[in-house]
Amino acid sequence: MKNTLLIPLLFLFLLSACAPVSSAPTGPITPGQESAVGCRVTPHEYARLGNSIPMGVLASIPGSPGLSLIWRDGTSLKTWQTGTLAGRMNAHLAGSGNDEGDTVPLVFLGMDANGLSQLKVSLNGETTVIREFPRSVTVTNLIGIPTLPVIAYSTVESFADGTGLRSQVFLGDYQSIASANPILSIESSDPQIIQVVAIYRDVNNSPTGLWYTYAPWGIGGDSLTDPHAGLFFIDLASGKSLEFLSMGCNFASLSVSQSWAAWESDGVLYAADLHTAEPISFSRLSGYDRGPVHAFLGPGDGYLAWMEGKGSEYDGTLDTTLRVGTLERYLIGEYPLTAFIEPSGLGEGIVITPLGWMASENYNLVVAAYNASTERAVLLSVDVNAGKITLLSEVNREGFAGFAYP
Repeated sequence: MKNTLLIPLLFLFLLSACAPVSSAPTGPITPGQESAVGCRVTPHEYARLGNSIPMGVLASIPGSPGLSLIWRDGTSLKTWQTGTLAGRMNAHLAGSGNDEGDTVPLVFLGMDANGLSQLKVSLNGETTVIREFPRSVTVTNLIGIPTLPVIAYSTVESFADGTGLRSQVFLGDYQSIASANPILSIESSDPQIIQVVAIYRDVNNSPTGLWYTYAPWGIGGDSLTDPHAGLFFIDLASGKSLEFLSMGCNFASLSVSQSWAAWESDGVLYAADLHTAEPISFSRLSGYDRGPVHAFLGPGDGYLAWMEGKGSEYDGTLDTTLRVGTLERYLIGEYPLTAFIEPSGLGEGIVITPLGWMASENYNLVVAAYNASTERAVLLSVDVNAGKITLLSEVNREGFAGFAYP
Protein backbone atom coordinates (compact mmCIF):
# COMPACT_ATOMS: atom_id res chain seq x y z
CA MET A 1 0.00 0.00 0.00
CA LYS A 2 1.41 3.36 -1.07
CA ASN A 3 0.79 6.21 1.37
CA THR A 4 1.40 9.79 0.23
CA LEU A 5 0.83 12.78 2.53
CA LEU A 6 0.31 16.10 0.79
CA ILE A 7 -0.12 19.05 3.18
CA PRO A 8 -1.12 22.36 1.59
CA LEU A 9 0.64 25.38 3.03
CA LEU A 10 -2.71 26.89 3.95
CA PHE A 11 -3.18 24.18 6.57
CA LEU A 12 0.21 23.93 8.18
CA PHE A 13 -0.88 25.82 11.38
CA LEU A 14 -3.98 24.72 8.97
CA LEU A 15 -30.04 6.74 35.61
CA SER A 16 -31.05 3.52 36.90
CA ALA A 17 -28.81 1.81 39.43
CA CYS A 18 -27.33 -1.47 38.30
CA ALA A 19 -24.12 -3.39 38.75
CA PRO A 20 -21.11 -2.51 36.62
CA VAL A 21 -20.65 -4.66 33.54
CA SER A 22 -17.72 -7.05 33.87
CA SER A 23 -14.67 -6.83 31.65
CA ALA A 24 -14.34 -9.09 28.65
CA PRO A 25 -12.50 -12.37 29.19
CA THR A 26 -9.75 -11.22 26.83
CA GLY A 27 -8.49 -8.89 29.54
CA PRO A 28 -7.41 -5.24 29.41
CA ILE A 29 -5.49 -3.81 26.50
CA THR A 30 -2.07 -2.52 27.52
CA PRO A 31 -1.29 0.89 26.04
CA GLY A 32 0.91 0.57 22.97
CA GLN A 33 0.84 -3.24 23.08
CA GLU A 34 -1.02 -5.97 21.19
CA SER A 35 -3.98 -7.47 23.03
CA ALA A 36 -5.03 -11.10 22.86
CA VAL A 37 -7.29 -10.26 19.92
CA GLY A 38 -4.71 -8.25 17.94
CA CYS A 39 -5.90 -4.74 18.80
CA ARG A 40 -3.29 -2.19 19.85
CA VAL A 41 -4.21 1.12 21.53
CA THR A 42 -1.73 4.01 21.70
CA PRO A 43 -2.38 7.05 23.95
CA HIS A 44 -2.08 10.63 22.67
CA GLU A 45 -1.45 14.02 24.25
CA TYR A 46 -3.74 16.22 22.14
CA ALA A 47 -5.93 18.59 24.14
CA ARG A 48 -9.58 17.71 24.64
CA LEU A 49 -11.96 19.75 22.53
CA GLY A 50 -15.11 21.42 23.80
CA ASN A 51 -18.36 19.48 23.66
CA SER A 52 -20.39 20.87 20.78
CA ILE A 53 -23.87 19.46 21.29
CA PRO A 54 -26.33 19.24 18.36
CA MET A 55 -29.74 20.87 18.76
CA GLY A 56 -31.40 19.48 15.64
CA VAL A 57 -31.05 17.16 12.67
CA LEU A 58 -30.79 17.79 8.94
CA ALA A 59 -33.04 15.46 6.96
CA SER A 60 -34.92 14.96 3.73
CA ILE A 61 -38.67 14.98 4.42
CA PRO A 62 -41.35 13.53 2.08
CA GLY A 63 -42.78 16.28 -0.10
CA SER A 64 -40.03 18.77 0.80
CA PRO A 65 -37.94 20.38 -1.97
CA GLY A 66 -34.66 20.11 -0.07
CA LEU A 67 -33.10 19.45 3.32
CA SER A 68 -34.93 20.53 6.45
CA LEU A 69 -33.72 21.40 9.92
CA ILE A 70 -35.77 19.47 12.48
CA TRP A 71 -35.67 20.82 16.02
CA ARG A 72 -35.21 18.43 18.92
CA ASP A 73 -38.97 18.49 19.62
CA GLY A 74 -39.76 17.41 16.04
CA THR A 75 -40.64 20.87 14.71
CA SER A 76 -39.41 21.61 11.17
CA LEU A 77 -37.72 25.02 11.43
CA LYS A 78 -36.44 25.75 7.94
CA THR A 79 -35.64 24.17 4.57
CA TRP A 80 -32.75 24.66 2.15
CA GLN A 81 -33.26 24.21 -1.59
CA THR A 82 -30.99 21.39 -2.79
CA GLY A 83 -32.19 19.85 -6.02
CA THR A 84 -31.49 16.13 -6.40
CA LEU A 85 -29.70 14.67 -3.38
CA ALA A 86 -27.17 11.85 -3.43
CA GLY A 87 -28.17 8.57 -1.80
CA ARG A 88 -27.01 8.35 1.82
CA MET A 89 -26.20 12.04 1.58
CA ASN A 90 -24.12 13.99 4.07
CA ALA A 91 -24.59 17.66 4.84
CA HIS A 92 -22.76 20.27 6.91
CA LEU A 93 -24.34 23.47 8.23
CA ALA A 94 -21.62 26.15 8.07
CA GLY A 95 -23.24 28.34 10.73
CA SER A 96 -25.66 28.31 13.62
CA GLY A 97 -28.93 26.46 13.31
CA ASN A 98 -30.50 29.27 15.34
CA ASP A 99 -30.08 31.84 12.54
CA GLU A 100 -33.18 32.91 10.66
CA GLY A 101 -34.22 31.44 7.31
CA ASP A 102 -31.74 29.84 4.92
CA THR A 103 -29.07 32.53 5.39
CA VAL A 104 -26.64 29.93 6.75
CA PRO A 105 -24.66 28.02 4.10
CA LEU A 106 -25.60 24.35 3.84
CA VAL A 107 -22.90 22.22 2.18
CA PHE A 108 -24.11 18.86 0.88
CA LEU A 109 -23.67 16.10 -1.69
CA GLY A 110 -26.01 16.25 -4.66
CA MET A 111 -26.35 15.00 -8.21
CA ASP A 112 -26.84 16.61 -11.60
CA ALA A 113 -29.34 15.52 -14.27
CA ASN A 114 -26.84 12.98 -15.61
CA GLY A 115 -26.25 11.36 -12.23
CA LEU A 116 -22.81 12.90 -11.61
CA SER A 117 -21.98 13.54 -7.96
CA GLN A 118 -21.55 17.17 -6.95
CA LEU A 119 -20.43 19.01 -3.84
CA LYS A 120 -22.88 21.91 -3.50
CA VAL A 121 -23.81 24.79 -1.22
CA SER A 122 -27.33 26.14 -0.66
CA LEU A 123 -27.57 29.75 0.50
CA ASN A 124 -30.32 32.37 0.35
CA GLY A 125 -32.53 30.14 -1.78
CA GLU A 126 -29.86 29.47 -4.40
CA THR A 127 -27.80 26.32 -4.97
CA THR A 128 -24.22 26.54 -6.29
CA VAL A 129 -21.93 23.72 -7.41
CA ILE A 130 -18.62 23.74 -5.52
CA ARG A 131 -17.09 20.75 -7.29
CA GLU A 132 -18.31 18.14 -9.75
CA PHE A 133 -16.81 14.67 -9.65
CA PRO A 134 -16.21 12.38 -12.63
CA ARG A 135 -18.29 9.23 -12.76
CA SER A 136 -15.25 7.18 -11.69
CA VAL A 137 -15.03 9.03 -8.32
CA THR A 138 -17.26 8.27 -5.31
CA VAL A 139 -17.43 10.60 -2.30
CA THR A 140 -17.38 8.32 0.74
CA ASN A 141 -17.93 10.84 3.55
CA LEU A 142 -18.36 14.56 4.27
CA ILE A 143 -17.78 16.20 7.65
CA GLY A 144 -17.16 19.70 9.01
CA ILE A 145 -16.30 21.73 12.09
CA PRO A 146 -19.64 22.56 13.76
CA THR A 147 -21.01 25.99 12.67
CA LEU A 148 -17.83 26.83 10.69
CA PRO A 149 -17.13 26.80 6.91
CA VAL A 150 -14.32 24.23 7.26
CA ILE A 151 -15.15 20.84 5.74
CA ALA A 152 -13.36 17.60 4.85
CA TYR A 153 -14.39 14.84 2.51
CA SER A 154 -12.96 11.53 1.32
CA THR A 155 -13.16 9.96 -2.14
CA VAL A 156 -12.33 6.68 -3.86
CA GLU A 157 -11.73 5.75 -7.49
CA SER A 158 -10.57 2.58 -9.22
CA PHE A 159 -7.44 2.47 -11.34
CA ALA A 160 -8.20 2.41 -15.05
CA ASP A 161 -6.75 -1.10 -15.33
CA GLY A 162 -8.79 -2.35 -12.34
CA THR A 163 -5.73 -3.33 -10.29
CA GLY A 164 -6.41 -1.19 -7.25
CA LEU A 165 -8.02 1.84 -5.61
CA ARG A 166 -6.96 5.40 -4.94
CA SER A 167 -8.48 6.88 -1.80
CA GLN A 168 -8.02 10.58 -0.98
CA VAL A 169 -8.91 13.12 1.70
CA PHE A 170 -9.50 16.85 1.11
CA LEU A 171 -9.70 19.60 3.75
CA GLY A 172 -10.47 23.33 3.56
CA ASP A 173 -13.08 26.07 3.60
CA TYR A 174 -16.01 25.14 1.38
CA GLN A 175 -15.42 28.32 -0.68
CA SER A 176 -11.92 27.23 -1.73
CA ILE A 177 -11.83 23.46 -1.35
CA ALA A 178 -12.51 22.90 -5.08
CA SER A 179 -8.89 23.84 -5.83
CA ALA A 180 -7.35 22.12 -2.80
CA ASN A 181 -4.85 19.29 -3.14
CA PRO A 182 -5.50 16.12 -1.12
CA ILE A 183 -3.92 16.05 2.32
CA LEU A 184 -3.82 12.26 2.16
CA SER A 185 -3.70 9.93 -0.82
CA ILE A 186 -3.44 6.15 -0.51
CA GLU A 187 -3.14 3.67 -3.35
CA SER A 188 -3.89 0.06 -2.55
CA SER A 189 -4.46 -3.24 -4.31
CA ASP A 190 -6.71 -4.23 -1.39
CA PRO A 191 -10.44 -3.34 -1.47
CA GLN A 192 -10.21 -0.79 1.36
CA ILE A 193 -10.71 2.96 1.50
CA ILE A 194 -10.11 5.93 3.80
CA GLN A 195 -13.06 7.56 5.53
CA VAL A 196 -12.75 10.86 7.37
CA VAL A 197 -13.95 10.82 10.98
CA ALA A 198 -13.38 14.27 12.54
CA ILE A 199 -11.37 17.48 12.18
CA TYR A 200 -9.08 18.45 15.04
CA ARG A 201 -8.55 22.15 15.68
CA ASP A 202 -6.72 24.57 17.96
CA VAL A 203 -8.17 27.13 20.38
CA ASN A 204 -8.84 29.46 17.44
CA ASN A 205 -10.82 26.73 15.63
CA SER A 206 -8.14 26.44 12.94
CA PRO A 207 -7.62 22.86 11.67
CA THR A 208 -4.43 21.25 12.94
CA GLY A 209 -5.20 17.58 12.27
CA LEU A 210 -7.71 15.09 10.97
CA TRP A 211 -8.88 11.68 12.19
CA TYR A 212 -9.58 8.90 9.71
CA THR A 213 -10.30 5.18 9.55
CA TYR A 214 -10.38 2.42 6.93
CA ALA A 215 -13.43 0.64 5.54
CA PRO A 216 -13.86 -2.20 3.03
CA TRP A 217 -15.00 -1.15 -0.44
CA GLY A 218 -17.53 -3.00 -2.54
CA ILE A 219 -18.77 -5.18 0.32
CA GLY A 220 -22.46 -4.93 1.22
CA GLY A 221 -24.45 -6.01 4.24
CA ASP A 222 -27.63 -5.41 6.21
CA SER A 223 -28.28 -2.91 8.99
CA LEU A 224 -26.00 -4.77 11.42
CA THR A 225 -23.02 -4.41 9.09
CA ASP A 226 -20.70 -1.41 9.48
CA PRO A 227 -17.05 -2.54 9.42
CA HIS A 228 -14.18 -0.10 10.00
CA ALA A 229 -10.56 -0.83 10.89
CA GLY A 230 -8.19 1.30 12.97
CA LEU A 231 -8.14 4.97 13.92
CA PHE A 232 -5.43 7.27 12.61
CA PHE A 233 -4.52 10.96 12.83
CA ILE A 234 -2.83 13.27 10.32
CA ASP A 235 -0.84 15.99 12.07
CA LEU A 236 -0.95 18.86 9.57
CA ALA A 237 2.10 20.67 10.98
CA SER A 238 4.44 17.68 10.74
CA GLY A 239 2.74 15.83 7.90
CA LYS A 240 2.92 12.61 9.91
CA SER A 241 0.16 10.01 10.03
CA LEU A 242 -0.13 8.51 13.52
CA GLU A 243 -1.86 5.32 14.69
CA PHE A 244 -4.07 5.30 17.81
CA LEU A 245 -6.11 2.17 17.15
CA SER A 246 -4.42 -0.52 15.09
CA MET A 247 -6.05 -2.25 12.13
CA GLY A 248 -6.99 -5.11 14.48
CA CYS A 249 -9.46 -2.77 16.25
CA ASN A 250 -12.85 -2.47 14.55
CA PHE A 251 -13.30 1.29 15.03
CA ALA A 252 -16.81 2.45 15.94
CA SER A 253 -16.86 6.00 17.33
CA LEU A 254 -14.82 9.05 18.32
CA SER A 255 -16.29 11.33 20.97
CA VAL A 256 -17.11 14.99 20.30
CA SER A 257 -14.18 15.97 22.54
CA GLN A 258 -11.97 13.68 20.40
CA SER A 259 -10.57 12.18 23.58
CA TRP A 260 -12.56 8.90 23.79
CA ALA A 261 -12.78 6.20 21.14
CA ALA A 262 -14.94 3.07 20.93
CA TRP A 263 -14.25 -0.10 19.00
CA GLU A 264 -15.33 -3.72 18.70
CA SER A 265 -13.05 -6.73 19.00
CA ASP A 266 -14.11 -10.38 19.15
CA GLY A 267 -17.74 -9.53 19.94
CA VAL A 268 -16.88 -7.17 22.81
CA LEU A 269 -17.40 -3.39 22.78
CA TYR A 270 -14.48 -1.38 24.16
CA ALA A 271 -14.09 2.31 24.89
CA ALA A 272 -11.04 4.17 26.17
CA ASP A 273 -9.86 7.66 26.97
CA LEU A 274 -7.10 7.99 24.39
CA HIS A 275 -5.02 10.00 26.85
CA THR A 276 -4.62 6.91 29.04
CA ALA A 277 -5.60 4.05 26.66
CA GLU A 278 -7.18 2.23 29.61
CA PRO A 279 -10.32 0.53 28.24
CA ILE A 280 -13.71 -0.32 29.64
CA SER A 281 -15.77 -3.08 28.00
CA PHE A 282 -19.28 -4.43 27.55
CA SER A 283 -19.73 -8.09 26.60
CA ARG A 284 -22.31 -9.05 23.99
CA LEU A 285 -25.74 -10.24 25.13
CA SER A 286 -26.15 -13.98 25.53
CA GLY A 287 -27.79 -15.53 22.49
CA TYR A 288 -26.59 -12.82 20.10
CA ASP A 289 -23.82 -13.48 17.57
CA ARG A 290 -23.69 -10.16 15.68
CA GLY A 291 -22.35 -6.80 16.80
CA PRO A 292 -21.61 -4.67 18.67
CA VAL A 293 -22.04 -2.21 15.80
CA HIS A 294 -23.18 1.41 15.22
CA ALA A 295 -21.68 2.60 18.51
CA PHE A 296 -21.87 6.30 19.42
CA LEU A 297 -20.11 8.06 22.28
CA GLY A 298 -22.31 10.75 23.80
CA PRO A 299 -21.60 14.45 24.43
CA GLY A 300 -19.81 15.08 27.67
CA ASP A 301 -18.02 11.73 27.38
CA GLY A 302 -20.69 10.16 29.54
CA TYR A 303 -22.80 7.73 27.50
CA LEU A 304 -22.21 5.01 24.95
CA ALA A 305 -24.93 3.47 22.76
CA TRP A 306 -24.65 0.53 20.36
CA MET A 307 -26.52 -2.25 18.55
CA GLU A 308 -26.34 -6.04 18.88
CA GLY A 309 -28.38 -8.81 17.33
CA LYS A 310 -28.77 -12.08 15.51
CA GLY A 311 -30.27 -13.33 12.28
CA SER A 312 -30.42 -11.49 8.95
CA GLU A 313 -32.43 -8.61 7.56
CA TYR A 314 -32.54 -10.35 4.18
CA ASP A 315 -34.48 -13.43 5.32
CA GLY A 316 -36.65 -11.66 7.90
CA THR A 317 -34.95 -13.21 10.94
CA LEU A 318 -33.14 -10.09 12.17
CA ASP A 319 -33.51 -9.51 15.92
CA THR A 320 -31.71 -6.53 17.46
CA THR A 321 -31.33 -4.68 20.74
CA LEU A 322 -30.17 -1.10 21.29
CA ARG A 323 -28.04 -0.94 24.43
CA VAL A 324 -26.89 2.11 26.39
CA GLY A 325 -24.14 2.29 28.99
CA THR A 326 -21.98 4.85 30.73
CA LEU A 327 -18.23 5.30 30.50
CA GLU A 328 -18.17 4.37 34.19
CA ARG A 329 -19.14 0.86 33.03
CA TYR A 330 -22.80 0.85 34.06
CA LEU A 331 -25.44 -0.53 31.74
CA ILE A 332 -28.45 1.83 31.96
CA GLY A 333 -30.80 0.69 29.22
CA GLU A 334 -31.70 -2.04 26.73
CA TYR A 335 -34.30 -1.47 24.01
CA PRO A 336 -35.42 -4.49 21.97
CA LEU A 337 -36.62 -3.96 18.42
CA THR A 338 -40.25 -4.35 19.54
CA ALA A 339 -39.94 -1.22 21.71
CA PHE A 340 -39.69 0.93 18.56
CA ILE A 341 -42.75 -0.43 16.71
CA GLU A 342 -45.45 1.66 18.40
CA PRO A 343 -43.61 5.02 18.64
CA SER A 344 -42.42 4.73 15.04
CA GLY A 345 -45.93 4.07 13.70
CA LEU A 346 -44.38 1.82 11.04
CA GLY A 347 -45.71 -1.52 12.23
CA GLU A 348 -43.84 -4.80 12.47
CA GLY A 349 -40.93 -5.60 10.20
CA ILE A 350 -38.90 -2.48 10.98
CA VAL A 351 -35.13 -2.15 11.22
CA ILE A 352 -33.45 0.53 13.31
CA THR A 353 -30.07 2.27 13.16
CA PRO A 354 -28.71 4.70 15.79
CA LEU A 355 -27.36 7.92 14.25
CA GLY A 356 -25.87 9.93 17.12
CA TRP A 357 -26.68 12.08 20.14
CA MET A 358 -28.63 15.32 20.39
CA ALA A 359 -29.34 17.72 23.26
CA SER A 360 -32.80 17.91 24.76
CA GLU A 361 -33.84 18.18 28.40
CA ASN A 362 -31.51 15.21 28.65
CA TYR A 363 -29.10 13.86 26.05
CA ASN A 364 -31.21 11.96 23.54
CA LEU A 365 -30.11 9.36 21.03
CA VAL A 366 -31.45 9.83 17.48
CA VAL A 367 -32.49 6.56 15.81
CA ALA A 368 -33.65 5.90 12.25
CA ALA A 369 -36.41 3.31 11.68
CA TYR A 370 -37.44 1.90 8.32
CA ASN A 371 -40.07 -0.56 7.12
CA ALA A 372 -39.20 -2.07 3.74
CA SER A 373 -42.72 -3.38 3.11
CA THR A 374 -44.27 0.09 3.33
CA GLU A 375 -41.14 2.01 2.24
CA ARG A 376 -41.65 4.46 5.10
CA ALA A 377 -38.96 5.83 7.39
CA VAL A 378 -38.91 7.97 10.53
CA LEU A 379 -36.47 9.49 12.99
CA LEU A 380 -36.99 8.71 16.67
CA SER A 381 -35.56 10.22 19.84
CA VAL A 382 -34.58 7.99 22.76
CA ASP A 383 -34.40 9.70 26.16
CA VAL A 384 -31.98 7.30 27.83
CA ASN A 385 -32.54 8.75 31.31
CA ALA A 386 -36.34 8.49 31.20
CA GLY A 387 -36.33 5.37 29.02
CA LYS A 388 -38.81 7.03 26.64
CA ILE A 389 -38.93 6.75 22.83
CA THR A 390 -40.70 9.52 20.88
CA LEU A 391 -41.25 10.31 17.21
CA LEU A 392 -39.22 13.18 15.74
CA SER A 393 -40.31 13.22 12.11
CA GLU A 394 -41.15 11.13 9.09
CA VAL A 395 -38.28 11.24 6.59
CA ASN A 396 -37.34 9.75 3.26
CA ARG A 397 -35.47 6.48 3.31
CA GLU A 398 -31.84 7.22 4.21
CA GLY A 399 -33.09 10.78 4.69
CA PHE A 400 -30.83 11.66 7.64
CA ALA A 401 -28.04 14.00 6.47
CA GLY A 402 -26.37 15.22 9.67
CA PHE A 403 -26.74 17.35 12.79
CA ALA A 404 -27.17 21.11 13.30
CA TYR A 405 -25.53 23.05 16.12
CA PRO A 406 -26.58 26.23 17.95
